Amino acid sequence: MQIINSKCLNDVDPVVVVDDSVIDLTITKRVYARSKLKNPLVTFPSGAAFLEYMEAAQMGTSPVPAMVLMDINMPSMNGFETISELRKVSDFTEIPIIVMLTNSDSEQDLEKSLQVGANGFQTKDFDIERYTEFFNSLAAD
Repeated sequence: MQIINSKCLNDVDPVVVVDDSVIDLTITKRVYARSKLKNPLVTFPSGAAFLEYMEAAQMGTSPVPAMVLMDINMPSMNGFETISELRKVSDFTEIPIIVMLTNSDSEQDLEKSLQVGANGFQTKDFDIERYTEFFNSLAAD
């Protein structure tokens, strides 16, 4: 299930992926490179690293993401906690975030994602064509 207005993407601001899995990030980078999206792709291995980046973005030393794709199941600070922290900053209440899960399409995870401030919910798809289609669906026409 996807709940997002993808037309907010431009070709300049980065699309950010936060995921602790090196394998998942490698797959995401390869699929992203095949997609129609022209935005730079920036990745972070943890919620804490992403929040540090967002502090720099708030100070104007790093670009604000056009979109954030967030894994939920991460050690230390999970995706729910990371999004909750990000949404506390008034400058970042409008950044579109899709929460991505490894294998879960749980209704509870969807509801919690929306409660913490995510704009959508998408399960990870390791079928390369479907995953590429997902990224292509985010591209502005």
